[in-house]
Parts: sequence; C-alpha cells; structure tokens
Amino acid sequence: MILLGPIVNLQVQTVSLKIGEGVKQRFDNSGLQVVDQLELNDGGVRGFATGVEYADVHHRDHPQSKLRGTLNSISIGFTGHYDRMRTQFGEHFTPGVAAENILIDYPDRVHLADLSNGLIIETGDGQSLRLSEVLVAEPCSPFSRWALQFPDGEKPDIRVTQTLQFLGTGMRGFYCRYIGMPARIQAGDRVYLAD
Repeated sequence: MILLGPIVNLQVQTVSLKIGEGVKQRFDNSGLQVVDQLELNDGGVRGFATGVEYADVHHRDHPQSKLRGTLNSISIGFTGHYDRMRTQFGEHFTPGVAAENILIDYPDRVHLADLSNGLIIETGDGQSLRLSEVLVAEPCSPFSRWALQFPDGEKPDIRVTQTLQFLGTGMRGFYCRYIGMPARIQAGDRVYLAD
C-alpha cells in the first residue's frame, strides 16, 4: 500500500447545498457540519460531534436523501486539489468548502486512475477500512458559479463551462463506497492507496 496522508477534516452535509431553481439556483455551504468522528456504514456516513449525531444528506436514511443508488454515499477530497482550486479561483476556496466528507492531506494531484483499486483507511485502533467503487464527483453549475463568484441570477457563459470542465476531472473530489460493519474514523487516521 502507498501512504497518501492523514485525514485532516471530516464533515457532513446536513441539507442540500443547492438553493433555488433554474439559473437562480445557487450554492450555499451553510449546511456543512464539521464533525469529530464519521461513521462509515453501508448507507453512507453519519457524523458525530460533542455528543450530537448528524446524518449526511447523501445517506440512504436521511429524510431528504440525495443518494443515487450507492454512487454518491461517501465523498473524498485532497488538500493538494484545494491548493490548485485556490490558485485558479481565489482565497474563498478554503479546505472543506467543496463539501467532501473526508479531506486527506496529500499535496499532489490525484486522478481517477490512481484510485482504481480504492483506498484503505487505517484507524487509530488498528482497523483497516476499504473504500471502493471510486468515481469522479461531477461538479454542478451552482458550485461552478460559486467558484467563479459569478453574479446570482446571471445566465451562465463560457467561463462556467470551463470551470465545470476544470472541476470535473476529480479536482472537486471523488465519490466512493464502504461495504462492511459500521466503523468510525477521525482526523489523524491514515489513508493509503489500495493494492
């Protein structure tokens, strides 16, 4: 296994981050909740912070679940991608704003092909948890307009299309799936490329 780095942030989306309809739809990250621990289970993720449990909106049991089959149950991102997005779009690209559940401290660019065998999370208590079925987390137009700080309600132009393309290569992150008994992870747990 090849070490990528430690987990540096865990969070859940408590509600949809897309607000409104049509060209007036916008990205609003106020529904993100940073958590101390994340439980991985076969329905997605649940977060825990100071004794409170938070269901992710992509968990199959969330009342307004946005889960598509099993495709988007868990999301991951990398600090190196944030460095690139910040260079491209500006200082508002702070770590975590792309709404991934698990942020891994890895300074380089990660491509989908690098993740073909999945990831292994080694927890502090010695568990090895496999994340598999990795695919690109395709960006939406509201997030791309937010990235550009594009005026609300203005019709998208070529800049939005180019941003969708830039973010759509895995830059925004990836989706994956966990199959196994429920297990908790926390910041500091180490993440490896699976063999």
